[in-house]
Amino acid sequence: MILEHKILVHCEPEALFEFFESMEQNYTRWHPDHHYFEWRKGRGCKEGNVFFFDETIAGQRQPKEVIFTRIEPGRAIEFAPTNRFFRLFLPSITFLFEPVEDQSRFVARIALRMGPIARWLHREEFELVLQHMREEGENLKQMVETKAAA
Repeated sequence: MILEHKILVHCEPEALFEFFESMEQNYTRWHPDHHYFEWRKGRGCKEGNVFFFDETIAGQRQPKEVIFTRIEPGRAIEFAPTNRFFRLFLPSITFLFEPVEDQSRFVARIALRMGPIARWLHREEFELVLQHMREEGENLKQMVETKAAA
């Protein structure tokens, strides 16, 4: 199962990538339900670097420690939980930056492993996760476009 949100942003893909490179400064400004961010191993978007973030989604605190598993500067960022058990259910979160004429398409994807019964039981929670992703996309768009206009 994939939860996905796409939004067009008036910028180069590299500007979106830079937003994530500067996540320490951007995280709590990105969404009002983002509480905390810290680098745990290394700094910046590099494969093998580990970071911790804490947010509230669907009314529940969601602290996560994750590791970058794929980095393509200006194109893609992928990370996964450091906890291998948790990774069975949440194998990856991916951000893609796709050039589209004079804009970029930001694509956020959350890959989940769940059977049909679990999907049905958690459908309301998944809709709240998608709402959070939409809000993040809109906020990202505003933050990056405002910075580009400055």
